[in-house]
Amino acid sequence: MGEDRKLLTWRRTWADTPNDGLGIHPDWPDLKARVYRQPGGSRWLWFVNEIAFIGRGIEDSNDAAKSAAEDAAAAWMERR
Repeated sequence: MGEDRKLLTWRRTWADTPNDGLGIHPDWPDLKARVYRQPGGSRWLWFVNEIAFIGRGIEDSNDAAKSAAEDAAAAWMERR
């Protein structure tokens, strides 16, 4: 998804953890996405859940992980 088509609103998961983000959708309160980099790690992990598992993966950057999470969320929403 391009910058102009953001599906989720992103914020830090915890105030003291800059490499950990949470994405939420305003109309789907149970849909949550998370992107994070483990301490000492170089790659970004992402996953998306609603009531059930939607998708997960590993990317080289924070932006790529957010984009992959948004793509997974969008694909799930289209199937609903």
